[in-house]
Amino acid sequence: MRNSKNNIKSNKSFINYLNIFNLLIMESNAVKRAYPGMFLGYIYEYSTGPSGVYKKDDKLFASISGDIFIDRNHTPPRIEVKNESTEFIPKLGEEVYVKITKISKNAATCEILASKTKPIKNRIIGLIKSENVKNDFRDFDMFDCFVPGDIVLCKIISIDQTNFIYLSTGEAHLGVVFAWSPITKNIMMPISFEKMICLDTKIEERRKVAKPISI
Repeated sequence: MRNSKNNIKSNKSFINYLNIFNLLIMESNAVKRAYPGMFLGYIYEYSTGPSGVYKKDDKLFASISGDIFIDRNHTPPRIEVKNESTEFIPKLGEEVYVKITKISKNAATCEILASKTKPIKNRIIGLIKSENVKNDFRDFDMFDCFVPGDIVLCKIISIDQTNFIYLSTGEAHLGVVFAWSPITKNIMMPISFEKMICLDTKIEERRKVAKPISI
């Protein structure tokens, strides 16, 4: 019974995190922002425009970073994503969303997708070193923290002379915010700071999970 209550609380926290994250990027009645793979809506809500949107089953996703345009003169409204963003200039201390591309025992390589206010047009590579993953100094395995394809909220902690960007997920609110089940390909829900679960298969996977905002 206690686990059920905890799962309900975690579910509500995760939904709250999703809502806040989507509101950040998709503001109603304003210029809306998207990043690749971002959920935009359902096929019964929108028709697709000429660019930037793809269908998967009954869902619509952004295929590029850019501005979301909804033409309500069509029935249903037509949605598309256009890449009209300006070049991103990283700043120390800024928080960014990244997509994990490669894992080793000492670091995770990633591509920076968006800042907390806008998507990024230019391709920028970042690195999360193992010593910058957690602040508790316990032994851990990098392969238990991230998986290629995960969307992670990070903080920029260093930029070298070649503009290579070093990132941290040490703070509690930083870490994996979106991850997909390798079996069902559905988005997983966090159940603790170190685990996410596929609601269809009930299979748990280890991650360095970002603290849901409502907790």
